[in-house]
Amino acid sequence: MSAPTSPPSEVTVLEAALDPAWLTEHCGRPVRASRLRLKPGVSLALSLVDACRGTPVGWARFLWPRARSRARSLAAWAGAQGLAVHQRDWSGLVLQWGGLASDPALGRVVASSLGPWAAALPGLEGPGGTGPGGAVAEAPCDTPAQGDPPAPGDLPGRRGAPGAEGTLQVMRHNPLRRLVIRAGSYVVRLSARPTPWGLATLSELAALVPTPPPVELPTSPAPGLPAQVRGEGGVHVAAQALTGDTDLGRCPDPEATYRAGTLLARLHRARPAPGGALEAALGPAPDAGRALRAHAGVLDHLDRALAGRARALVGRLPRSPVGPGVLSHGDASPDQVLLERASGLVWLTDFDRLCLAGPATDLGSYLSQVGPELGQALLDGYRAGGGLPPGPAEREAALTRSLVLRAAEPLRAADPAWRQALSATLEDLEERCP
Repeated sequence: MSAPTSPPSEVTVLEAALDPAWLTEHCGRPVRASRLRLKPGVSLALSLVDACRGTPVGWARFLWPRARSRARSLAAWAGAQGLAVHQRDWSGLVLQWGGLASDPALGRVVASSLGPWAAALPGLEGPGGTGPGGAVAEAPCDTPAQGDPPAPGDLPGRRGAPGAEGTLQVMRHNPLRRLVIRAGSYVVRLSARPTPWGLATLSELAALVPTPPPVELPTSPAPGLPAQVRGEGGVHVAAQALTGDTDLGRCPDPEATYRAGTLLARLHRARPAPGGALEAALGPAPDAGRALRAHAGVLDHLDRALAGRARALVGRLPRSPVGPGVLSHGDASPDQVLLERASGLVWLTDFDRLCLAGPATDLGSYLSQVGPELGQALLDGYRAGGGLPPGPAEREAALTRSLVLRAAEPLRAADPAWRQALSATLEDLEERCP
């Protein structure tokens, strides 16, 4: 009797996950990974997008032996819901995949929120086919370059379905964490875990700084909006009015960036009401050292050399300012600023990391994503909005900390060149932190 073989390493599994041809063969249609979540020795979860259009169509995950029971639990739940979840053994691991409505962590929220309209979300067929046992769908196309922003994916509409003319659009999918859809004139965010971003919190924020207006969700599915699902300490579903027609990440513009700077200054001057919903929603300020140690912990299983370089930087990072902070976005970047091109109006969005931090935190975060021209436009707008930009040294330190926080983004974004991108970031940090 031969000895049992060890399950494949995280590196081997990641290589398979980042290979569009491998995923296409196993998932039954041309797909590639767009976002991933790795828990070493436990699971690797992927968001799957159409290989041609780049639109979210489903999920896949690899489960190591210690997590096999999760596959059985999901299969039982999905079967009871009439949802197709496919599974096979692969080199001692379980490979599971399915459509968006069966996401292992989001599926119950989707079912409770969208009701019968959940069926309009994309599904994935069985292994090797357009349906169970069918042939792989031939769909020749020019695969979008890695990192190209996908266009919203139109979903098949039906009479009475949410949205204008019975159409839903999937905008973003972060596996096991979040699904963002457009329902007519609304943007609806479904979160696996309850968040503090309910109507009261969003309304209080909208009174302080321009942000997409919140929408009160009904208690049961109705044309135009899904139902609200509440959880302890927060909500799983929240809606805001569709605002703008692009963002500054997709459409860089100096004048709009100037106006974004005025909004950041306005945010930094604002004060949440004591004891209010917004104050309760404040999270911890970004901690670059903690983030770098977390990066190193994952890299221990993927590339020991990169892990060592990351860990060596921990004690060399510039420290965050000590003292009371200002109301901060926590993840300021061009793609967090919505733009209406016809009017030039801008709004801040995605406040999941709202916190109290030094003004340099938001400025350094934004400056790390743009070139000198747009960076100067942001600072000029910040001054015009009543803000006092920190000095060059403090901004540079904040920029360095921001690079650390974003260092793992190529891996999270399922970029096949993540190793090279991360190495380049570490080289930059090594020069900045002698």
